Amino acid sequence: AIAEQSDAEAMLDCALEGMAARFGFANAVVLVPDDEGGKLSTIASRGYPAFGIGSEIPLGMGTIGVVAALRRSLRICDMRRGERYALAVQAEAMRNGLEEIPLPSLPQARSQLAVPLSSRGRLVGVLFVEPERAFAFSHADEEALSLVASQLATSLLLTERDRPEGRASPSAGHRPAATTERRIAIRYFPFDGSIFVDGGYVIRGLPGRLLLHFLSCY
Repeated sequence: AIAEQSDAEAMLDCALEGMAARFGFANAVVLVPDDEGGKLSTIASRGYPAFGIGSEIPLGMGTIGVVAALRRSLRICDMRRGERYALAVQAEAMRNGLEEIPLPSLPQARSQLAVPLSSRGRLVGVLFVEPERAFAFSHADEEALSLVASQLATSLLLTERDRPEGRASPSAGHRPAATTERRIAIRYFPFDGSIFVDGGYVIRGLPGRLLLHFLSCY
């Protein structure tokens, strides 16, 4: 079903909705690495009061950051033993200004499962799920989620490869304004059409791709 979708946003929606319907993974987040590879940014989420698009987490920090750094799945069965650690990580992130946009999370999560989205030796992102009950995930759940992540990674890379010639990429997104000396940093993520201006999330999807087109023409 993921492979049959025509664009990245539809692939992400298909994956997250399918996991909720078929596996019961109602709370899920997809994050992708930035250009420098030091942080991960949220591009899609399901099951949370706020989408948290644009929220960031450093590589190696928390469950998601560790999975991205090691490119290996991580399954935590009982979060009650790690609540102090999780709270400490959150506090450190807030002190360092890393949570201008809060990462989507459950206040009473008891289990966590994160798997890397990787294809052809490249880290495409991380797929993360969490419920409010302990011991929620089995080895079979981890294997199933890894298959979903593998398909999603491959499909997202194909959409990036098929991007029309001339479209800006994240690394090529820093352009000075034409009529002023002030520089405005524009970052574009082809996976879901997200646009960030000076580090702040603005819009995604078709409107984001249109905005990129207008900026490129300008």
